[in-house]
Amino acid sequence: MRKSPPSSQRNGSFSFFLGILITVLSAVVVGVASVFLHRIGINSVVPYGFIIAVALLFSAGVQIRYYFNELSVYIFAIICSLTVYYLATLTTGDILVLGGKIPGEKPWAGYLGWGIIIGAFVLPFLATLLPERWLSAKNSTKLLNSNDSEINFLYDIVEHTDLMLKKALMSNELAVEIKDDQTPVTRYDKEVEKYIRSRIKQKFPDDLILGEEFTSADDDLGKKLDKEGKRRRWIIDPIDGTKNFVRKVPVFATLIALEELDTATGIQKPVKSIISAPALSARWWASKEMGAWKLNRAISKEPVRISTSNTQNVENAFLSISSAGGWINSVPKYTKFFEELSKKSARTRGFGDFYSYMLLAQGSVDIATEPDLELYDIAALIPIVENAGGVFRDVEGNSWIDASGIKSARVSANSKLDKQLGEFYEYA
Repeated sequence: MRKSPPSSQRNGSFSFFLGILITVLSAVVVGVASVFLHRIGINSVVPYGFIIAVALLFSAGVQIRYYFNELSVYIFAIICSLTVYYLATLTTGDILVLGGKIPGEKPWAGYLGWGIIIGAFVLPFLATLLPERWLSAKNSTKLLNSNDSEINFLYDIVEHTDLMLKKALMSNELAVEIKDDQTPVTRYDKEVEKYIRSRIKQKFPDDLILGEEFTSADDDLGKKLDKEGKRRRWIIDPIDGTKNFVRKVPVFATLIALEELDTATGIQKPVKSIISAPALSARWWASKEMGAWKLNRAISKEPVRISTSNTQNVENAFLSISSAGGWINSVPKYTKFFEELSKKSARTRGFGDFYSYMLLAQGSVDIATEPDLELYDIAALIPIVENAGGVFRDVEGNSWIDASGIKSARVSANSKLDKQLGEFYEYA
């Protein structure tokens, strides 16, 4: 989210339905087995159906804590367990029990019955111990086809935050407040950031976190990472474009970046990031190892690798900005730079916020620039733009130095355009 001119466990739809499927199948298997065991004559003073319900609720509880943390799934598991129990009871015409011996009992039947009961406890629990990439959101493995654990982790997070924000779009209870810098914040900015923080703390407890909406001693912008490179920092903008979000303009996104310290250069810089815009059905992510990628679910289920344009001259370039007002009210040299650049460019459009830079990264526009930004506005943009082939500088031409090194953006599709923008600024 930008400032005003001077004066944002596993989740994902696949995991959600996988957990429900495990619970339902456990219920069906145990229910069918109960009928079988009853028919071959296994009885006891302990109601078998009670054990079924306890087993299923236990396995569902483990899954809920690991996958969902949602009360609705727990209620579903209870209904499922009780339904199977009573259906099985109606099928046999008697209350199901397990255990004792009766004449003609098959020696192996008791072992089979207890094996099924133990399975109802153990199998769903073992499912939660499988490698995360096996059971995380579908797209984080099959679509990404990536061995990058941090990118897969981020992809999994935004699968859930997208659902949160889509749900919010249907709500009229955004609870909008105005912060000290006169920018709006909603309940969903806070809820999304809390969720992301909790996921990071759970998986990477030693890492630092900087978010737009909540601060702590470790979040200080000037804080340096360990020289040994053992600590990293995650930078979060839960909703970039909150003003759009409040008005239900679809150009808003969740931005998350991972910042690391390069021990060779001494520069701490965002090296991996993801940007997810649920209302646009679009998502971008990047790292040095895998390059820059985009998924647009409105067009295709498969991601595509992206790169910036080959436009060589400002006169042929598409320029994207957030607003003209920010430039007009900026320092005189910035204002002059913007005026000359907008006159010379082939076309100027105000796509705004994160979207300008993602359009640049995918080759749709050639220049994106903005005079007033915060770290959480910028961090996630840099890995995607640079790994797509773009050049990311501040308006004055400085490249990333450290956490306080860039407070504006002058981004070019390639080095030739970057050189021309430098000349424009010098003459401004």
